[in-house]
Amino acid sequence: MAYVRKDLHITKSKPSPQRWLTWCEISVNDQTIVGIHNARDPFLFDVKEEMKAWKETKEKLIILGDTNVTQQSEIKQIKLMNGIISIVGSEIFDADKKNTYREVTKPDRVFSNTDIDFFVMDGFFKDKLSDHDALSVTIK
Repeated sequence: MAYVRKDLHITKSKPSPQRWLTWCEISVNDQTIVGIHNARDPFLFDVKEEMKAWKETKEKLIILGDTNVTQQSEIKQIKLMNGIISIVGSEIFDADKKNTYREVTKPDRVFSNTDIDFFVMDGFFKDKLSDHDALSVTIK
């Protein structure tokens, strides 16, 4: 499933109500990597339901991206995100626990049910390539 822009007239994916990519999925063998970008409650509820279904498949799953949920978020969003993480497996932290958004907060997160390493790639914000630094994930 991937949300796409409505004006592209893609028939096998849903148009994004926000007009930006919110879900990107890559499946290889028995592993699936999902990139997400959104934290509105309806989307997070959809993610939680998708993860419940995924848990039944026993596939290896990695979810990463901009959740917009941090320790400063509303309690209901934190609880919802923690529920998603517990369904998937666990949250994976970079060794330095670096802030990823404008070097101020850490909304970019990684959670998985498989063995992975991950680190935050510095410079994307400083070099004005993005308002977020990049996440690098290595599957073991």
